Amino acid sequence: MNKHMHTGKNGYATLLATLIVSAFAAGVSLMLITSGAGDARVAQAHESSYRTQAFADACVEEALLLIKEGDGYAGADTLLFDGGACEFAVVVGAGESTVEAEGTANDAVRRVRVVAQTQVVGGVSTTTAITSVDWQEVAEF
Repeated sequence: MNKHMHTGKNGYATLLATLIVSAFAAGVSLMLITSGAGDARVAQAHESSYRTQAFADACVEEALLLIKEGDGYAGADTLLFDGGACEFAVVVGAGESTVEAEGTANDAVRRVRVVAQTQVVGGVSTTTAITSVDWQEVAEF
């Protein structure tokens, strides 16, 4: 005869412990996946913000080049990039040019206003010298 009879209580305790540990592991995994998805959204928002700033800055640089090369340049243009775009407008005043540029990518928008102090130089062929620049990020134009 077998002296050791199993009543099954040890089996139920092991099964219950396994279920509890599995449920805990599943909860931790779900929490990590959820927080990872949130981190990915935040990272994407930061990347879009940096890209839109770079796009707006590129438009300002293009506008400043047009001001320097074209005596009294005033106008507007749009530049297209992979993943975004920027628009700029140049307004000429007495001894200064104001550039307003807006970069966009996904849902992010960044705006920059630059006031460039200018001076026309040269003899036969004139160019515009940019003597100082005030560069500011703004919320609205």
